Amino acid sequence: MHAHLVTSSTVWVSWDDNSSNETRYLVTFRWGDGEHDFSQGDCVANSTGMLIYLSPGVAATYTFSVTAVNDETMQQSDESETVTVEVPEAPMLWDWGFDENPYFNWVDSEGYDGSYVVERSTDGEHYEQIAVTDLREFTDTNWEEGTHLWYRVRREGAEVACDPIDMYMPLGTPTDVTAEFVDGKIVVHWSDNSQHETGYEVLFVTEEWGLQWAASAGANETSAEFAMDYNGQALQPGVTYTLVVHAFWAGPSDVSTTVQITIPGGG
Repeated sequence: MHAHLVTSSTVWVSWDDNSSNETRYLVTFRWGDGEHDFSQGDCVANSTGMLIYLSPGVAATYTFSVTAVNDETMQQSDESETVTVEVPEAPMLWDWGFDENPYFNWVDSEGYDGSYVVERSTDGEHYEQIAVTDLREFTDTNWEEGTHLWYRVRREGAEVACDPIDMYMPLGTPTDVTAEFVDGKIVVHWSDNSQHETGYEVLFVTEEWGLQWAASAGANETSAEFAMDYNGQALQPGVTYTLVVHAFWAGPSDVSTTVQITIPGGG
């Protein structure tokens, strides 16, 4: 049986599967006095490992063991040998968000007055160092629009970082939006300012219903056309429509500036 820290509050526990009739494995982990301070987690039959989640930022000595269980026969194996992992004090990410740039802060024990290493990943697995700071907060000003980023922090010199947080960076906002009326349809054009969008939406701006869908376009496209209003009715002569465009992916970009077009005809 083996166990190792993945982050400051997660441990990977692994073992050899020596049973052929188990319906699940029961992983028990203890800390403190071990009698009152313990928890358990279930793992499916034939498994040989499980990720255990601990209390974030809490330093303790944890002892792990595994038992094979057959719920049909109400039998279980003897508890395995134990393995111990020392979980050190570590920072814990506390607050994060996006305000022109992604930001986050963290808490740590009052007794630590050293520096912190900030790391970033684009896949949630492989991290690179992007900063060293004496503060307990960080703002990333060097990011690419439309990307999914993970962040984590560790004490300088420590091997293990805290649990990561992840954020989606906003897409580039369409610009240079224009509209024209051609052959009974409104045709909207824009400049594509995003590299990662999966598509675009043209939206009606209404006083009563807010933003309402008008048309869609695929990634890298710069125009869309439609012949119906947001009620599913034909475009009305003499009526002025207000429109905006946004890109979308995991989330939408900011909407563009508005453009207005009046349908020819009417009184």
